[in-house]
Amino acid sequence: MTQEDTYAYGAVSVLDGVLDTLILPRVNRACMPLFLDEMPARHSHDRIVMLIDDAG
Repeated sequence: MTQEDTYAYGAVSVLDGVLDTLILPRVNRACMPLFLDEMPARHSHDRIVMLIDDAG
C-alpha cells in the first residue's frame, strides 16, 4: 500500500462566503506562487486582500 499526500490551498471571501480552492501535491516554494497567481486570474474583477498564516 502506498500513501500519497495532496494539499488544499484555500481562500474564502469574508463578504459572501465564497470558497475557492486549488489542490496541489506539496506545500513549498514552487506551489505557493501557483496558488497566488491563480486567485487573481479567477477573480479578475474583485479586489483581493490575502492573509497568509505560514502554516505550510
